Amino acid sequence: MLDPITLQRLRETSRTRYARIRLRMSGGWAVAAIIAGAGYQIAGLKLMPFVYAVLVAVFGLWAWRTLRPSTAQRAPVELATTIKPRGFSTVSLAMLGFSGVCLLLGVSSAAAQNFVTLRINFLGGGALLIGAAAAFQAVTEIPTMGFTHVLTRRFSNSALFAIGCAIFVAVFLAWAVVTNPVALALLKFVTGIGFALTYVAAVLITDELWPARLRATGQLVIKSVMFGLAPIAGNFGGGYVYDTYGPASMFVLSAVLMGAAGIGAMLAVPARRDVKKVETPSVPIVIRPEPAAAVLEER
Repeated sequence: MLDPITLQRLRETSRTRYARIRLRMSGGWAVAAIIAGAGYQIAGLKLMPFVYAVLVAVFGLWAWRTLRPSTAQRAPVELATTIKPRGFSTVSLAMLGFSGVCLLLGVSSAAAQNFVTLRINFLGGGALLIGAAAAFQAVTEIPTMGFTHVLTRRFSNSALFAIGCAIFVAVFLAWAVVTNPVALALLKFVTGIGFALTYVAAVLITDELWPARLRATGQLVIKSVMFGLAPIAGNFGGGYVYDTYGPASMFVLSAVLMGAAGIGAMLAVPARRDVKKVETPSVPIVIRPEPAAAVLEER
């Protein structure tokens, strides 16, 4: 729900700021991955469930106490970038097609990214190197997300999605031939750029395709596909190919699926000419004055 909450608070005039907010999560991931990798290297992996459970509980409590409803509740409005409805054949098929694109991306990413950690471990890398590899990806995610608002001035969201897929394809093909665990981990720096472009573009494309009243539902559908259904297929399929035909074949197949996702995004998402300009109705925000005594007490 973090993405719908963020987009709802940014509203239609500041959606380009989404990536600069999302990069904070990447920063937290980078720090946590390094600390966790070092801790598990020293104390062992048996500590992992307890650390995870405690942190999830802390985060849930923090979210419940912090993420309050916004002060001014306004009716959903169509964004200036919302795809113009032209019947079921345009918008609905675009939503369905992009869901399929995200499925391909999630399957290939889950297979390659999860099993590259197994490959690093098999070639002699330990928990610290695996944790560092996860941090490497997050390190490059941060500046890429911070620069995304500049890229959107020159490229459409579907083009950025396709570029991110192309970067993943190059890395997966490299993983198919590299046999040094440190080199495998260092290539995670490059995957961070691909992840930043595809993730941010997927969130914004979904926000454009789905109707105003169903934007949160759209985000949940895409997340369920990318991080729910796709990893199931990717992990099972990737494991089968890894065991049967070897890691190189699995990485090559993942690259093929990722390339299909990039091409599919360019075909499934309507071009900019199908975007309509919608005037956003101005809604007055009423500020209720508080009693002076209450203000002084709060101070």
